Parts: sequence; structure tokens; C-alpha cells
Amino acid sequence: MKLTPLIAVLLGMLLGSAQATTVLYQDFNELVDTSQHSVMGTVAKLNAAKASDGEIYTTIVLRNASVITAAGEKHVGKPVQLRFKGGTVEQLDKAKNVIGEETLLTHGAPEFEVGDQVVVFVSHNGVADMPFVGFSQGVFKVNDRQQVQTANRELVVGFQGADLITETDHGLMARGQLLDNAERTEHRSSEGVMLLESDGGEDRLVNRSVAQVERETLEKSTGKAGKASYAPVDVRNFVSMIQERKAQTATLRANAQVDMSVDDLVRLPEVVRGKSAPADAPMGVARKQDEQRTEAISQETQLPLERPDASTQSDDE
Repeated sequence: MKLTPLIAVLLGMLLGSAQATTVLYQDFNELVDTSQHSVMGTVAKLNAAKASDGEIYTTIVLRNASVITAAGEKHVGKPVQLRFKGGTVEQLDKAKNVIGEETLLTHGAPEFEVGDQVVVFVSHNGVADMPFVGFSQGVFKVNDRQQVQTANRELVVGFQGADLITETDHGLMARGQLLDNAERTEHRSSEGVMLLESDGGEDRLVNRSVAQVERETLEKSTGKAGKASYAPVDVRNFVSMIQERKAQTATLRANAQVDMSVDDLVRLPEVVRGKSAPADAPMGVARKQDEQRTEAISQETQLPLERPDASTQSDDE
């Protein structure tokens, strides 16, 4: 019997499921330090399928992909495949007719569209249920103006310590909290860039040299000292920051074997029925290893982007 569209929709809703999870906050340094790969590329395909273990997985294929290292960008000659648990597949009857959809939702998972240009921080791809460090925190998108955005398409405009400052509908935000105007002036992000307050009252991340030239030009044209408007951080600056952070921690990363072969980016292992435990067990091991690496790096290396002073953090942090 062929189901009506309404029944098919209801069937899809009933068959859908969600997996809740607790995601720890990751600042910029932690995203770089605990990831095995920092990858830049363009989403070419999205493929959701039900594996032999009965779960739904989505595979993202990136074209023109490069791995960002301390030495620069290394082009990956093959398409990069990133797989995470979750997605939507069609439900078929015995005659292979589509009768509905089955969805597996993973809370905190990022969303992608074909054509998205992305910078992602990846660990344990093909093994962990979620290869993106910090779930959506480890995913950044690049708009048509080559400006960096979060996975939710909020513009990245600077740093407070190692915490990203993003531009939201409610104002500038860092570490999940809105910034006061008094907090938004002259924040340093890393060597070569500075966060300044613009004429519009919003802060922007700019190159120091660009800021200096624009200020001097403005002063010459008006005869008065002033502040110009600045653009959000562009992808080239963002990539440079990743490279600088990797260079700062290169020795420790080599000792911890964080930077690995790109084989796990171009070749995914098969998901086998009855062997879902290895997909979860390495996740626990991975988290422990990442925590140990982060602790070792923070203790032995002076961070270029330091954490905010404890006195400036709210009580609930």
C-alpha cells in the first residue's frame, strides 16, 4: 500500500531520533592544539547513508583542500572526506518506493551546504562520531568577501585573549557573553593585527599597517585625529594565525604526534555492524589525549593569544 504524503511525513518524524551531548568550550588555541588537522577547502558533496551498524552517517567531500601547517599550506591531491554521525536518509518500501525520511540529529553538529568554503579543525576522522573539534566550534565558513564566519555564519571580528569575538544580532560576543563597550577597545589578537573601535561603535580586526595608513590618511584629509571603519578578519589572516600558533607549539606537537599523515582525510574506514564500541572508545581516549596535550602545551609554551585574566571572567565560568 502506498502511503499518503501526510503519513509519510509522520513516519519520517517517528523514525527520526536525536542524540544529545555535552560539548566543552574550546578557545582558538585549543582548537589548533588539540586538532590533528586544520583543513581548508570547498564542500563539493554531502552524502548521508545508513551504515551496516544501523546508524546514519553523513560524509562531507571537500575539493581543492589544503592542510594548514606551521610551514604553510599543503595541498591535498585527493578529495578530503570527513564523516560524522547524523543526517537524513530516505525510507523505502519493499518496492524501493520512497515513503518517508529517517533522520538522526546530533545536537551541536554543524550544518553544511554544497559550495561552502570552510576552515575546519579535525581529529580522529572516520573513528570518532564527530571529527570536528568542539563540534560546530571547530567549523568556520568563509563568505563571498573572504571574511571568516562561525559555523552559524556570525562574523569573526577579533579576540579577547584566546577567545573569539563574534558579531551577533545582539552585539559583540566572546565566550558566550556580550561585551560591554568599555571592553571592546584596543584588544590585541596576535602579532600583526589589532582590534579597534570604529566610528560605528563596532570593533573590527585589522592589520596594524592598514590601520596606521588609514588613520594617517584620515588625519591628513580632515586635519583631525580619528578612527576609520574596519572590516572583519579575512581568511588569509585567519590562516596565518593558525600557522603562527602551530609554529609556536611545533616541538610539543611533534612530540605528541598531533600532526599526522593525511591518509585519514582521504580514506575512510568502513563502519561495521556490531563494532560500534570502537567508534566510541577511541573518542574517550581521544578526549583524554587531547586534554593531556593541551595541558602540556599550556604549561610549557607561552601562548601568543593568552586566556583572559581570571578576574575578568564571570562567576558562572
